[in-house]
Amino acid sequence: MLNAAPPDLKTLEVSAVPAGHAGKGMAPNGQPQGDYRTIIAQSRAGRQQSQELSNSNNFIDSIKVINDAAAMEQFGELLASKEDISKARIELGDGTEGPSVTYRLRSKLSLPSRNDEQVPGADPL
Repeated sequence: MLNAAPPDLKTLEVSAVPAGHAGKGMAPNGQPQGDYRTIIAQSRAGRQQSQELSNSNNFIDSIKVINDAAAMEQFGELLASKEDISKARIELGDGTEGPSVTYRLRSKLSLPSRNDEQVPGADPL
């Protein structure tokens, strides 16, 4: 039976730490511990576990595990530096671009350019 009820919303627990202290001493609070690559690896393992639970028709546990994996990944993105995220994505093979499609055109295509000046006008006060 299908149900159109919205999902239950949970509270988001937030704690602020100084820069560079991400993942240190946070395991007692239930937060993931380690560098960004470790957190992403844990998140991927959670997504795999969720898929396996879903395949065995255990949807309630599957939803919990996939939500935990998504929260773990967001936790890593919030606390890791931009450089750490970029390096980890390159090492893990994740590109920053989405899927791309290439179309081969039979004829040569050109886009006309405008000859008039592209200067925005400003009204005097």
